[in-house]
Amino acid sequence: MQVQLHDLGRRFGREWIFRHIEQEIPSGSHVLIIGHNGSGKSTLLQVISGFLSPTEGCVSYSAEGKKIEEIAHHTSMATPYLDVFQDLSLEEAIEFHCRFRNLRNGMSQDELVEVCRFGKDRKKSVKNFSSGMRQRLRLGLAIYTDSSLLFLDEPSSNLDKENIEWYRQQLASQAEGRTIFVSSNSQREEYLQADITLDVIQFRPA
Repeated sequence: MQVQLHDLGRRFGREWIFRHIEQEIPSGSHVLIIGHNGSGKSTLLQVISGFLSPTEGCVSYSAEGKKIEEIAHHTSMATPYLDVFQDLSLEEAIEFHCRFRNLRNGMSQDELVEVCRFGKDRKKSVKNFSSGMRQRLRLGLAIYTDSSLLFLDEPSSNLDKENIEWYRQQLASQAEGRTIFVSSNSQREEYLQADITLDVIQFRPA
């Protein structure tokens, strides 16, 4: 899916987080959003995804030359601040997710459990997961949901080296045919090769 940022800006109170972002993002691009902690990376990611509304400007989406008005069913997202079904077991959480969204390439729920390395934890309550296990669940659901727009906010949060490598392998295996946005503190392991880099600091008014 193609994404166009038109004079995009977001303000909290009187403070502008970013302004005047103008960027065409071709379908299938890998976009890296960078900046130090508190710079507005997550805010920009949320505005592009439609999770937050811009203060000024707009984001438009199109596929095969046709404008897309409603993108919710074209989007999947993993962020540290989104809850992951705390009161359900792992199996119940995945089943609930799949009531609303299909998995990519006909993947079954059991296959998702295995690819996310949760074979021994399928009956375990998500609230008893470690922070790293919760992040792996967020990433697995986002990466393997059938979506043409994938948004990942600091995806290596709470992951050790082994699981960072797991994340990179899953992302690489499911990148084809998708427009991917990764918000990162410039940690090389968080993203694949970027076609477009947006530095939020460059768009913050003086």
